[in-house]
Amino acid sequence: MAALRTASKKIGRAAPPETRMSFRVELSNILGKTRPAGEKRPAGHGTPAEVAGDLMRYRETAGLSAFQINFHGNRDLSQLLDSMECFKRDVVPLVT
Repeated sequence: MAALRTASKKIGRAAPPETRMSFRVELSNILGKTRPAGEKRPAGHGTPAEVAGDLMRYRETAGLSAFQINFHGNRDLSQLLDSMECFKRDVVPLVT
């Protein structure tokens, strides 16, 4: 983000444009997936609390103001709707 601020100043902008990020979410309690032992958890994958923590870290570190959420790994519409409901109910309150 610092590089973007510096570049904005060089061209005469007071602040960089608003930044958005696409973020893939895979909620383990919906999909039933767990990472193999010894592997690092990918950002956006895991429990609602882990996903919320990832979002907060990205927001604070990169200064992001918005995310485009992509629900990944769902096998059918029912599971996708369950993932969206879980995100709304269990993740959003932790990041707002």
